[in-house]
Amino acid sequence: MKKSNDFVINPVVLGSRIASERAKHGLTQQQLADELSKLFGKSQSSLLISAWERGRRHPTEDVLPLIAEYFDVSVEYLCGLSDTPDADDNTAGKSAENSFNIELQISDINLFDGRVVFLAFQNYAHEDQFAIVNADREAFIIRDGYIPFASKNISAVYANEPDYLYFRSLNGLYPVDMATLRNGSSNRFEIKMKTSDQTIQKKYNGWYRRNEDKTALVNEQWGYVLPIDGLNVSFYAYAAQKPVFKR
Repeated sequence: MKKSNDFVINPVVLGSRIASERAKHGLTQQQLADELSKLFGKSQSSLLISAWERGRRHPTEDVLPLIAEYFDVSVEYLCGLSDTPDADDNTAGKSAENSFNIELQISDINLFDGRVVFLAFQNYAHEDQFAIVNADREAFIIRDGYIPFASKNISAVYANEPDYLYFRSLNGLYPVDMATLRNGSSNRFEIKMKTSDQTIQKKYNGWYRRNEDKTALVNEQWGYVLPIDGLNVSFYAYAAQKPVFKR
C-alpha cells in the first residue's frame, strides 16, 4: 500500500473500483485499453488493465487523474477514500489519517469472490476477523458460518489486515479486539470515545488499565471507569503492540 502526499493508493481497492467502473460502462478490458490509449496518446494493453484490476499493479499518480476523468469520478473515489463517485463533489474525499471507516463498498465486494477480506464488526457482534467472499451466497464465510454482505453488524470490510490496521490505527497505535483488551500481555491502552461530543471526548479520552477482575478500564490520570464490554460500542481501544489475528 503506497501513500502519496494527498491520498493512499491501495492497489486492491483501486483495482476493484476500476473494474467496477469498466463494468458500468459496458467495456471489456481490451476496449478500456483502447479507450485509454486514445486518452493517453500511448498504447495500453488489456494485460495491463487486468493487472490493475487484480491489484498486482496500479496506475501511476500522473495517470490516475486521467482515468478518473474518463470515468467521470474523483481520484479519491477510485482510491477508496470516498464513497461518492461524483468528481464534482469536493466534500466527498476523506483523509486517510482522519478516517476510521475506509472500506470496500458492497458494489465492490463481488469482485473479491473467493478471496480473503478482513471484517470489522459493530457492537462486538463477532470478533474482528478474516473472511472469505462468497458472491453466490452474497455472504462472507466466517469462523462460525456465514454472514450476509448487507449485515448491519458489519462495521467495515477491508481488502486485507494491513488496511484494517492502517486505517483504524491511531498515532502509531493499533486497534485491539476484546480478547486482547481482556487478556493481552499489555495492560495499557489508549481509549478514544466514539461520540463526536467534544465534552465527553475531552473527559474520557486517554490512557487506561484493566481493573483486577478484567471487567472495566480505569483512567490512569482521573480514575474514570469504562466497562470493557463497551469496546467498539462506545469507545475504541489501542495498544502499541500489533495484534495477531488468527486465520
